[in-house]
Amino acid sequence: MELTLITPDMSCAHCSATIEKALGSEKGVESVTADPGTKQVKIVFSSPMTEDEIRKVLQAAGYPAN
Repeated sequence: MELTLITPDMSCAHCSATIEKALGSEKGVESVTADPGTKQVKIVFSSPMTEDEIRKVLQAAGYPAN
């Protein structure tokens, strides 16, 4: 599955690296691309990962998604 979320608090390369590291280490996440210019996070994932779990990881990392 593919999911694109908006993370309003992402503003720089450090933010995007933090997001990519946090999500990239989760089981079921195949790829993560975070773009501070558009504030978009694109995630490709499969089971057991879910959209709710992705949102929880982002929240815990300090970048809640809309």
